[in-house]
Amino acid sequence: MIPIFAARWVVRGRIFTITKLDVIWLIWLGLGVANIYLAPFTRGFIMLARPLLGVIIYFTIIEVVRHEKRVNKVINYITILAIIIGLLAMSGTQWNEKSFQFEAFLNILPTLKMLPLPPEAGLSFNANEIAGAIAYVLPVMAGVAIYYWRMKLPRIGVTVAFILLFLSLFLGQSRLTIVGVLLALAVIIFMLIPRGRWQALAWVALGAVVVLQLFVVYNPASRLELAERDEGSFSGRFNIWSSALKVVGQYPLTGAGLNMFRDRRILEKFPVPGWSPSPGATRILPHTHNEVLQIATDMGIPGGVIFIAVHAAAAYLTVQTWRRGDEYAKAVSVSALAGLFAHGVFGLGDAITFWDRFAFLFWVVLGLVRGQHLLTTRFIQNL
Repeated sequence: MIPIFAARWVVRGRIFTITKLDVIWLIWLGLGVANIYLAPFTRGFIMLARPLLGVIIYFTIIEVVRHEKRVNKVINYITILAIIIGLLAMSGTQWNEKSFQFEAFLNILPTLKMLPLPPEAGLSFNANEIAGAIAYVLPVMAGVAIYYWRMKLPRIGVTVAFILLFLSLFLGQSRLTIVGVLLALAVIIFMLIPRGRWQALAWVALGAVVVLQLFVVYNPASRLELAERDEGSFSGRFNIWSSALKVVGQYPLTGAGLNMFRDRRILEKFPVPGWSPSPGATRILPHTHNEVLQIATDMGIPGGVIFIAVHAAAAYLTVQTWRRGDEYAKAVSVSALAGLFAHGVFGLGDAITFWDRFAFLFWVVLGLVRGQHLLTTRFIQNL
């Protein structure tokens, strides 16, 4: 990024477009640096690499919007990204017993295992992990697709992206994510489709998906197959949350350290039933299965407060954009906030932490919210 920063400084006289609200990310990075020195455990400065990349992505999106005076290019980038995520999900998800009813269809899908890739390539995804990534971008594609269809604009890309993402999510059966996405789609339908037959058709389609999902979950075959698994999943999460709360109680100001909840030393001190902390254990506990708790165990209560405050700020910016923006601005901002909401529902029982490979999507969607707000409120001309 250094030569890019240098070129931007020479050509435009700035590296980033920074406003008062965006200083919070510089404070957050400062908190991360302090955590490395003050927290009881640390993996070193390498843990700031992905969060730093995320902040750069966030400010870069804002810079692109400022330079282009519109968000279309960013939407195009996100659409391409969404299609890639959909293809990866369809071909690289580790389908589990929740998807057994779709086994005949899954068996005919091409997989990434067919490619001559080494195992360390990492192109294999837990069904819940990829679902959490999908939750960020699927509502964005839905809201933009609705606008494009209404305005009779080119919409093949966003429509294909939406179908790929939704089909992948449904096949993976990450229940909490599906709930979050369906709620997000309900908000999008209510806010972005005018009352009339098209909104009525959208409600019917959403209702049909809800009925289909209930059938998948509650038909006798699936209940017999999954009842024991679901019970174990719920009890396991309560055990994990209990351990995470103890970590926060022990280290309220700093947490245990960045991405340290999975560390063997933490599991030895705050054991979780069913997860062995021994050096030879084949399974690790990757996170707290709750994103607010994860941030609190990583960075203490201050980190958790910042995390919640950022989502509240995104909601505030969206309200301002809705009041002042045109139809396109409203579609972009509402669908982006719906993406944060859908992922937030996923984050109640699972997590994509700031240190994970899909964490950059949080910054992408947040940058879209902020970029559209700056464009709509005409702050850009005064920056």
